[in-house]
Amino acid sequence: MKHCSPKSPVTREYFPLRRYPVRIEPPPQQLPLHNGSLPRPSRRFIDPLIYIGVIKLIKAVALFAIAASLLRLLNGDFEQNLRHFIEQLRFDPDSRYIHTALARLTGISHANLKLLDIGTFIYSALYVTEGVGLILKKYWAEWLTTIGTILFIPLEVYELVERFTAVRVLVLLLNIAIVIYLAYRLRLQHLVRKAAAQQTPAP
Repeated sequence: MKHCSPKSPVTREYFPLRRYPVRIEPPPQQLPLHNGSLPRPSRRFIDPLIYIGVIKLIKAVALFAIAASLLRLLNGDFEQNLRHFIEQLRFDPDSRYIHTALARLTGISHANLKLLDIGTFIYSALYVTEGVGLILKKYWAEWLTTIGTILFIPLEVYELVERFTAVRVLVLLLNIAIVIYLAYRLRLQHLVRKAAAQQTPAP
């Protein structure tokens, strides 16, 4: 039998180092894909989609109330019904803002007011669709909300240039933040779906 000295190159094969207990780490687990979607947040964390969906539903309720009120005013004498409606709301009829609103609304033809009412109902239904879809975390709702919000941003910028108010600035910044978040989320979902497709074995 061949003996090897401790200084031999093959010493470690015959004289291994002192055996210490070695802790073997498990392999890192891959990110759960949940059928190609983003990982589900913890119960303590509320998904921002819920907040965005609630905002859309609030807008839908407000627009529906405006459309229903306008439809009610269109039945009969519009100007008289409008003045009666303002009195019911206990607004000051002699206010400069009320006179400006009355002048603008009464200057619109009856046909255009009907179109405005129909458009308000449509926008209300759109916001309901977006809000419910986002709360249910539907992929199509994220695309629909992103595209719809982007289309409204130029109009909001135009209104802000025409008349600068703090409320319009906040609305514009909120919509820009929503677009940025949804765009980031859609991009991330695209990467996750792509990774899931690559992990799926070919038949």
